[in-house]
Amino acid sequence: MSEAPHTVKSYEEELKNLNANIIKMGSACEDSLGKAIQAITTRDNNIAEAVIQEDEKIDKYETLIEQQVVNLIALRQPMAIDLRETVTALKMSSDLERIGDLAKNISKRTLLLNENLPKNLVDSLNRVSTNVQKQLKSTLDAYLERSAPMAVNVWEGDEQIDDLTNLCMQVHLWAQFFLYLFV
Repeated sequence: MSEAPHTVKSYEEELKNLNANIIKMGSACEDSLGKAIQAITTRDNNIAEAVIQEDEKIDKYETLIEQQVVNLIALRQPMAIDLRETVTALKMSSDLERIGDLAKNISKRTLLLNENLPKNLVDSLNRVSTNVQKQLKSTLDAYLERSAPMAVNVWEGDEQIDDLTNLCMQVHLWAQFFLYLFV
């Protein structure tokens, strides 16, 4: 995790293992999010069910990472950069778990849909999803490469996703409003 290798090889291995689990968890979240959007835009209940089941795997990663962090702090008492990176892993696992929960919630809503979504909403969901998935990948890349400039790019791009999400919601709400008025 840090630049200079540690004198205790097992400590270095524990840090590498923590890092690997964050990446595995992030990859599972990327996969679940992509499948959840695919499920809702294509009304594929099989994919939705798979995403719901996969959330358990993501939850287990969060628990594992929490245990690893507690053990590292209690047994190794990391300092400076190691402590920051260890705490960052804990915070990331929490955020990734939330992404997994949101993918599961999208999939649960897919199972409740009685009709296909309007094409403009499907297009909007796909556009937002593509951007969100790119952001998630960039976040994981920034973490893996320990790149502050990459992290700043992610942070700055977040506002664009918020704006696009709000625009999609407005378009859909206006469409529903006019449909209600004229039908």
